[in-house]
Amino acid sequence: MTEFAPDDVADRTERLLAGWRDGALAPAELDELTALLARDPSARRALVAEFSFGEAVGPALGTAGGVRTALAAPRRARPWRAPVAVAASLILGLGIWWAARGPHAAAPRSAGPVASTSTQPAAPVAPAIATLADVAGVVTVGSAEAAPGSPAVAGQALAAGLVVRTGGDDSGAVILYADGTRLELGAESVVRLGATGTAAGGSAGTAFGKHAVLSAGVVRADVAPQPAGRPMLLTTPQAEVRVLGTRFTSAITAAATRVDLDEGRLRVVRTADDRAVDVGRGEYVVAAASPAGGPLAARPVPAYVAGARYAFDKRVSVEALALSPDGRTLALGRNSGAARAGETRVIELYELSAGEPRLAAVLPTGRPPTRSLAFSPDGARLAAGYRDSYADVWDVAAGRVVRTWEVNEFQPTSLAFSRGGEWLAASLDRPNGVPLGGRVWSTTTGAAAPAPPHEAKLRPVLAIPGGDALLAGERSGRLVLWDPATGAPRGDYDGLPKPTGLAASADGRTIAVAGDDRVVVLDAATGGVRQVLAEPGRRFRPVALSPDGRLVAAGAGDGTVTLWQVADGAPVATLRADTGGVRWVAFTPDGRTLVTGAFARPPRLWDVPPAPGR
Repeated sequence: MTEFAPDDVADRTERLLAGWRDGALAPAELDELTALLARDPSARRALVAEFSFGEAVGPALGTAGGVRTALAAPRRARPWRAPVAVAASLILGLGIWWAARGPHAAAPRSAGPVASTSTQPAAPVAPAIATLADVAGVVTVGSAEAAPGSPAVAGQALAAGLVVRTGGDDSGAVILYADGTRLELGAESVVRLGATGTAAGGSAGTAFGKHAVLSAGVVRADVAPQPAGRPMLLTTPQAEVRVLGTRFTSAITAAATRVDLDEGRLRVVRTADDRAVDVGRGEYVVAAASPAGGPLAARPVPAYVAGARYAFDKRVSVEALALSPDGRTLALGRNSGAARAGETRVIELYELSAGEPRLAAVLPTGRPPTRSLAFSPDGARLAAGYRDSYADVWDVAAGRVVRTWEVNEFQPTSLAFSRGGEWLAASLDRPNGVPLGGRVWSTTTGAAAPAPPHEAKLRPVLAIPGGDALLAGERSGRLVLWDPATGAPRGDYDGLPKPTGLAASADGRTIAVAGDDRVVVLDAATGGVRQVLAEPGRRFRPVALSPDGRLVAAGAGDGTVTLWQVADGAPVATLRADTGGVRWVAFTPDGRTLVTGAFARPPRLWDVPPAPGR
């Protein structure tokens, strides 16, 4: 059997499980899935927890020899869970999530009510220590023993030991304590609420009050003054943060934890060597996974550009955004407020050409929230992807839909027209936020085009100016270039971070890739790396290149947007774009304005700061 890297194993397992669930596996693929499950007992246990098997089948799947018997039996996904969420967690955790389930996950389901024979009293209900004040997108609440948890609802009580997880780009959550302390989770974040106790590591022997464990993603904290001698403790894989009362943002990547302090003071202890540093207002610190990753020191936060030229009204909160190629029209998917009476789900078109943005048209979609938007190269059409697994193409001038596609239970999260507008490409996610694959359609006939190469996990997708090829990122860190008409590959770029954002210059000669804590700038013709722009501890998502290819802008989960010069990698400015994670960045064609947006928040227009020496 072909050997795969860990991420590839997770991806392959998920695809095979999806095919098995749909009854679409060929015999050879069933053999492959059987072998994969036979080698991983924790994966078998988790699969039992995700599907309802017969009483005799569950135990069979608990052993390597019973895998084929179990896979041949009828199965039914539990109604509140994505059928292959187990594979999604494997991508994120690779063993941590599996091991946490423990051996009890494999217990068979009873065929009916069973009388209790236990003489032990029922376990007491744990008291609530906080409330889930707000949720957006995909959010679950569970425990280490029952990951990934059940769908979260705003207002539910949270006890110590519970884990709050957020999904993809449009997901977030707010945890609120009784004293007003607020933890705002960004996308793809995991926080476990801890009990009070005594700290270990560099804070050994120190009693603490509130305790939260951030194991992935970004959290923005507004901590109320804490009782003397009982600070709040935030733990990450690389550090402990002790807080008496302050506002700060903490973000973690695989290599480091970054803490930016807005107000007050706090102490950061690096887990690797128990070294501590005090951080003051307007400072930040990066704690690497090991001392070799750099010194632990508080540094002044670079001066932020805080004032946008124009900020939309706070009631204009969006879930999708696109800028027309000529820079004159800004399309906003509105899903959390009515622009007009009775129109709670609309796409608004704003004219940007003169002074303040002016609402020029409203397209009533009549569909659930919009996930993605993209203009055709001539700006005459607007593609929209929705949460109900449909994609439309609108005639902008006429204000009507001219094409509609259904993509089963998947959601179009990234859209791009080909250079001539003949093709529309989409990257698709499962409802739980896990990337699935790509689709391409003819905008003329509506017919599906050949599948792109390596279609699993394509995200995001981009048209390359000056050519007829499309570009998409793979979770493995590879970019795939292909002909949309034939599906034939045109080339690829390897060795990159897992792409969360793609951009190209107007002439198609330069490509920028955002992923994790860095932005990589490539020569499109040769694939050569021109710049690697890294900020340890920051998690970059969207990226944009100025039309002339001289500047690159990247939005981060902590609400900032950083601009660099491509030629020498010198930083130009950092914008304090929002309090939530930045999801969209786009330059206008003249390169003088930058549009930024965060999920469910009003977008902003910025004057692009001049590059040094200009």
